[in-house]
Amino acid sequence: MTSKVDVHRPPIAAELPRLYYELARIGARVEGRRVPWRFGEPAPEGLLVLAAQAARSDPRLLWVLVELLAGGYEKLQLVPLRRVNMASRWPAALAVAFEFAKRARPSEELSDVAEFLFRRTPRAAGEQFFLGARAFGGALARRDVEES
Repeated sequence: MTSKVDVHRPPIAAELPRLYYELARIGARVEGRRVPWRFGEPAPEGLLVLAAQAARSDPRLLWVLVELLAGGYEKLQLVPLRRVNMASRWPAALAVAFEFAKRARPSEELSDVAEFLFRRTPRAAGEQFFLGARAFGGALARRDVEES
């Protein structure tokens, strides 16, 4: 497993089966395929950051992350995770998954881990988490329903 991974450019659609395959290898309840991708064999920490980045375009990945974090945060190497996350395009994306994990499995320790990981993470600038999604009940979402 390699510790260096380019997390600034999230996986593209053709690489998602491999992302799911790699997530299954570290305990996620998903299936994937070993298709070619540009990330080599990332360490679990890099894989989680890649999944958080890709979750903005593939909502299923958010719940996959929540389950992994709630059930296995103790296995993570925190300093490498913090460093690779800060190098990502959207560092707050992983923080969102941790927030849901804290609600799924309330724990002071999990809260402490999240606080350590995201203390210096810049907040997202008011954008929606899911790319290309409309605000629930907003004017554009209403128009989409009327036009479909």
